[in-house]
Amino acid sequence: MTRSFRCQLVLMALLTLVSAPVIAQSHSEEWSDLHAVVFDGPDADLVVRTGDIDNLGFGWPERFDPFAGQATPVHPFPWTADPSDPAGTDRIMVVTGWVGGFDADGYATSVPSEEAAPVAIDLTFDAALPDAEEVWIQFFLDDFQPRHFGLSYQVTLDGTRIPALEDAVNALAQTGPIGKLVTVSIQPVYWHLMEDGALSLLFNDPNNDIGDGFAVDFVRILVNPKSRPEREATLTGTVVDRWSGDPIPFATVRTGTHEVTADSLGRFRMVRIPAGMTPVRASAPGYSEGSDSIDLPGEETRDIRLELDRRDDEYRAINEDLDRHGRARLPGIYFDSDSDRLRSESEATLEAVADVLRNRTGDRFLIEGHTDAQGPDDYNQDLSERRAAAVRRWLLEAGIPEAQLESLGFGESRPVADNDSEAGRSLNRRVEISLK
Repeated sequence: MTRSFRCQLVLMALLTLVSAPVIAQSHSEEWSDLHAVVFDGPDADLVVRTGDIDNLGFGWPERFDPFAGQATPVHPFPWTADPSDPAGTDRIMVVTGWVGGFDADGYATSVPSEEAAPVAIDLTFDAALPDAEEVWIQFFLDDFQPRHFGLSYQVTLDGTRIPALEDAVNALAQTGPIGKLVTVSIQPVYWHLMEDGALSLLFNDPNNDIGDGFAVDFVRILVNPKSRPEREATLTGTVVDRWSGDPIPFATVRTGTHEVTADSLGRFRMVRIPAGMTPVRASAPGYSEGSDSIDLPGEETRDIRLELDRRDDEYRAINEDLDRHGRARLPGIYFDSDSDRLRSESEATLEAVADVLRNRTGDRFLIEGHTDAQGPDDYNQDLSERRAAAVRRWLLEAGIPEAQLESLGFGESRPVADNDSEAGRSLNRRVEISLK
């Protein structure tokens, strides 16, 4: 456990003791039900819910509405799971990729590993679906920290990975034991999964050795959601170039439920967004996609600034390093922990490398893989070779001629920094491209 994490635990404990609110256990009988199926109610033509709406058993402050975008007060942990709660709700879960590494939060270290495996959350209903025009899924999430820890959550419905759900969850940056509502629109291509009257939702990261513990209070499906102004917010913002600060005209901006095009000054406005913690993503031609998240309380307007990186900035940097030094480090290449599986965040850098190679057809290149000194030498050598080969394979699939590109792993044999510190080890774990 790192010193910073121990400090975080102490601070969280003090906050819990100082600011713990007086809690009201329930707002209505409806909320206390373990499962609910409501037709033609105030929220949607059909609402299917599992999980008692009780903030993991801690209850709510007086006059608190979890659907109005408010975050819960800090609550203590761990807590004793109620065996009567639906599977996957009101319990601490930890991603299965964690096998005891040093990066872990308080949730992960407070529950026995044999009790912490992610559990699917099942939603069932017997009646026929109404004709769907829009389908949302809402979940009240507690302590998801993928952006802080660098995880890549997989989110599945009936075993099918849903990109919109994964984008939303992986943009989250919750801190501490605090619950927040997240709403995501499900694309029509996946609606057929509901036709059998059952859905199974699972959150997990099986690839990264990071102990991100998390919890889910309840999950709702809304078919044809209805407007409720007290539970909706307005989002405004600007999309800009990260380095120049210039606005990016006509960028595409997406939340979990809405999509708009910015104007000629990079400004945008979205109305009637479901209140809660809202992931926001922006993209524009010539730029890498950028994301952030923002809390949106009901009946309020919040503003956000989204900064995007030019792809040609990275292209120019790689080209200049090759000209000056004969090699370039590729800091935007990311892999799952202890794996040669390239993460989606690597695509912008990979595309920049591909552009460099396409414009230097007379040169031959070597993709180099390097590791830090943790672990056995032979393991590090194998991992570096596989990672270099994975980058080469991606570039070949992007159309780079095979004769132009080779790959080689150097393991831990060529450090560029001290392996005695985490900062040094992070510099040693790298992929480089060099001229042959």
